[in-house]
Amino acid sequence: MLKELIKKLIYELWVIYGYWGWKCGQGISKKVTVLITYYNPARLKHMNHQIRNLLKCAFVEQIVISNHNPAFKIEAHVTISDPRLAFVNQAVRRGCGYRWLVADGFSPQYLIVMDDDILLFPWQVEKLFSALVAEPEIPHGFAGMVQQPDGFLDYQQKQERRVDYICEIYAITGEQLQHYLQFHKQIVVNPDVARSVEQ
Repeated sequence: MLKELIKKLIYELWVIYGYWGWKCGQGISKKVTVLITYYNPARLKHMNHQIRNLLKCAFVEQIVISNHNPAFKIEAHVTISDPRLAFVNQAVRRGCGYRWLVADGFSPQYLIVMDDDILLFPWQVEKLFSALVAEPEIPHGFAGMVQQPDGFLDYQQKQERRVDYICEIYAITGEQLQHYLQFHKQIVVNPDVARSVEQ
């Protein structure tokens, strides 16, 4: 009961911050593209608040909203007008892996990709992007999986450490995106493998 109350309070503070919070990251000279993938209509209620909080980050150059569910048009649910916003609607249903192909169309130097249920305060986004700028040779995130010797994947978060798989939110460079896309092209010759990557 108390845990749910605290969670609800933090959510309300996050919503309020999107309207009246201060800008952050004004000392960061690098710029990042943020891509959010939407699929579940139930999560659209968070979208405008998510966008407002991202727009509080001075280092966010562009926010790409990629809609992977053709049952609705994403623009119809957005109440914010800002030149940094871009919308992409897919004509057919797409899995989450397709977002990397969407990101390539925007040629980002730095990229943050997040799921539609990741609700971050601006200073959390700043911390993530600052880590990427400081150490661009490796991808960064807030959560990930560590593979144990027996093959079990152990979920890790809220600590500074290396992981085998990042999940939920990814901060990478444009070079790392291109490396992934080259790998993707190599496996396209095998349709079964290609479908598993895109799904």
